[in-house]
Amino acid sequence: MPIDTHHKEYQRMSEAWMLMRDVVAGEDRIHERGEAYLPRLGGQDPDEYGAYVRRAGFYGATQRTVDGLSGMVFRRSAIVQMPDAMRAWAEDVTLDGVSLDSFAESLIEEQLVVSRAGILVDHPPARQNATRAQAVQDNQRPFFTIYQAETIIFWRHGQVNNKTQLTHVRLRENVEVPSREDPFGSDVVQQYRVLDLVTEDQDGNPVPAYYRQQVYMHNGSAWVVVDEVVPLMQGAPLDYIPFIFVGPRGTQWDVSKPILLDLAHANLSHYRTIADLEHGAHFTALPTPYVFGVPPDEAPTAIGPTELWSSPSTEVTVGLLEFTGQGLEALEKRRESKEAHMAALGARMLAPEKKQAEAAYTVAMRHSGEISLLASLANATSEALTQALMIARDWFNASGDVRMELNTDFMPMPMDPAMLKELMAAWQGGGLAFEDLHRNLQQGEIISEDRTAEDVQADVQDEATAMP
Repeated sequence: MPIDTHHKEYQRMSEAWMLMRDVVAGEDRIHERGEAYLPRLGGQDPDEYGAYVRRAGFYGATQRTVDGLSGMVFRRSAIVQMPDAMRAWAEDVTLDGVSLDSFAESLIEEQLVVSRAGILVDHPPARQNATRAQAVQDNQRPFFTIYQAETIIFWRHGQVNNKTQLTHVRLRENVEVPSREDPFGSDVVQQYRVLDLVTEDQDGNPVPAYYRQQVYMHNGSAWVVVDEVVPLMQGAPLDYIPFIFVGPRGTQWDVSKPILLDLAHANLSHYRTIADLEHGAHFTALPTPYVFGVPPDEAPTAIGPTELWSSPSTEVTVGLLEFTGQGLEALEKRRESKEAHMAALGARMLAPEKKQAEAAYTVAMRHSGEISLLASLANATSEALTQALMIARDWFNASGDVRMELNTDFMPMPMDPAMLKELMAAWQGGGLAFEDLHRNLQQGEIISEDRTAEDVQADVQDEATAMP
């Protein structure tokens, strides 16, 4: 099997991923793809087709939906639990300045666009016998890398240590190297990073499973190994591959259909309707003058209030041809129908807002489909991030629980005064613990989510002491 062989599930979904990337990228990308998304009308030459494409506006419903749904997840901060030794590291989890929160936002966007991504937890190789101070100086710490669905070209799983686990992952990377022709330039070349769980030595003898990483580059005639490393954790190799798949249902390696694919198809159908509508309007919007009963050499060549038309003939008829058919009206109705269809598929922010006031609960019920789907996606991403943080904690050789929970409270529903009064009465009467009161006040957006119950109690006591 050649190293650039693609998994059959990759081949099945690759066109859908490309379509999603193009639709989210917007109008310029859609216009660039030409006939892939807008078929040429019969008889159009290249210039006519080019004008047809340029007149067609692309309504960015899918991109707006991605932005809107992502904003709902990060409307409130994620809950993060980790040892104190990892707090500073969380401000830069990629070694290039990306914080844990920003990393999570990128993962959610990948989930919304193609519903698949991967996290590689890695650690730079340390100097032999390096002290802890030297490791800090060399920036020796674990880091995360996001791999997009299109770059995870092959994977395999099998039975190792009496459980099914990932045994092989192949990742396509583009790297920048110095140009061979220009001493001041650079070239982008392709390489493959292979993550293997090795279970036998070169002679075929069984060995304890260990994780190995290899990098392949093309030398002009074949793919060859240019780097190989066995990452160590506390001086010992890992017995698993620290690569985590992220999908809408969890961390399984199965490939799922992009959750917004139906919306993207509707978005492209709307684009084709707009193209026909603009094309029809272009040829019918302006009246066309006509003259009957005049020889061609006597026909007027200009029109306007300062131009005089005259003819010696008494059988001359002049007028303006104007469009009176219903074709464009039908296209207008199709456009409106497709915009409503897109709203039903997830682009709720495209639907016109109701003029009358609605209760927050009523709004939440109208959006229940998107909310349940988004909650599932947020929980799956939280699971993947928690697994990645656990691996990083082990590489830090730290102790303590780690977890990251993304927000699933998407619709702002502030607590009403009556509920606040009842909660306070229950707490003052001894029927409600302060921890439960604090949690309810946070959910009701009375207290900021980053304030713990201990913080609130300490501030209350301080203020009570300071009051006369």
